[in-house]
Order: sequence, then C-alpha cells, then structure tokens
Amino acid sequence: MIRLWLLCFIIMSVEVAASDTPENLSIKGSFKFTMIDSSGSLMLGEYISSASEITSASACYLAVSADDDYFFSYPVDIALQKEGDILIPSFTIKALYIDENSNYYIKPIDSVQFKVADLSVNETSWQKLVIKNNTVLFDPTTDKGLLAFHHLTLGQPLNVELAKSEKPYNVRIEVLPLSQKTARLARKCMKVIDS
Repeated sequence: MIRLWLLCFIIMSVEVAASDTPENLSIKGSFKFTMIDSSGSLMLGEYISSASEITSASACYLAVSADDDYFFSYPVDIALQKEGDILIPSFTIKALYIDENSNYYIKPIDSVQFKVADLSVNETSWQKLVIKNNTVLFDPTTDKGLLAFHHLTLGQPLNVELAKSEKPYNVRIEVLPLSQKTARLARKCMKVIDS
C-alpha cells in the first residue's frame, strides 16, 4: 500500500512540474571562446594565456551556455570559419531536453533571432538551415557576421529569442558581455582569420 501511495505521489509531482512550465521564459547565458588553428588543433580559451599565442586560425567560436529550470539547455555557437579563401560567419542554436532517465533530445525550434548592438538577425536576413534539429543561420554577405563578432568583442551583450512548439514556447536568452580576456582572444582570432 505504501508503494502505491509513493507511486501516486511521484506521478502527481511529475504532472504538476510539467504543468508549472511557463509559456515565456527569460534566462541568462555566458560566453566561452574556442578556436581551431590552421593545423586543425583545437585551442580552448581558458588555456590560452595571451592573445599573442594566436598566430593562425581556421575557425573562431564564441559559445554560449544557457540552461533553464525546466530541463532545457540552449547551446549557441557564433562562428567564423574559413573554407579555403571563403569566410563563413554562422549562428547555431539547439534546444536540448533532458528526460527523467538522463537522455538528451534535440527539440525543434520554430524561429530564432539574435541582437547585438544595433544589429538584428533572423532567418529572413540570413540563410537558415536545420540540420538534425540544429538551427543554423549563415550570413550570405559575410559583412554582418563579421560585424556581429566585432560588436561582441567590443563588449556588447547578446540577446537571443527563440520560439518552439512546446513549453516554454518563447525563450529569451540574455548573455552578458565577454570578459576582457575572452574579448582580446576573440578579437585576435577574428583579425587572424580575416587577414
């Protein structure tokens, strides 16, 4: 009998938690810097002591981690990647859901936009691709992608807004400006990759 009551309590707790998920949510995120040098080696920002160590680059990444209290994580990558002589700025986001068995699922995102300084980007101003439920926006002109990266390295905050078909339906992610060290590393990587 005790087991039956315990089982009923657990089921009711899970249902109450699911129904308590808000429709709109605002969360905070934080930046990390990583890069790939021209030889293909991954360099993590926390292990680079000075921007002078960056002498070559084939990719620069500003990664954002943001988690809500409802079992979702929203990883974001703002990237500058070099393919031959072509520079490809991109913005990638996914909605990761973790279930009660610690399994991760990527949930579809219906729409996304981001803002940094006076630059606003969405899927109509940049090309949108959905690859295995990862939403990727590419800058077809390169100019706005470089400008977004530049604004971030000058200490501008990032705001991301996304919509999806399950609660929370609308999520706003506010990312504080880069730390001074991270900004110096990202600026140097951007300068090297764009030369």
